[in-house]
Amino acid sequence: MSEPDARPRPDDDGGPEGAEGRVVDPTQEVGRDGSTTRAGDDDAVQEAADRAATTAATGLATPTREP
Repeated sequence: MSEPDARPRPDDDGGPEGAEGRVVDPTQEVGRDGSTTRAGDDDAVQEAADRAATTAATGLATPTREP
């Protein structure tokens, strides 16, 4: 039985590849239009929007740091 060739191929960067041969980052989400976002970006945006809505509704600003 022969050993597999361990030498990297010229196009092999060691990562998983997508259908078109592009490297797919497991933390990256691809939209229908081909745009990409990092996993968790939507959560951070939603959290910021929720904080802003709460602040506007209560009229209270939450300090981000101690004075």
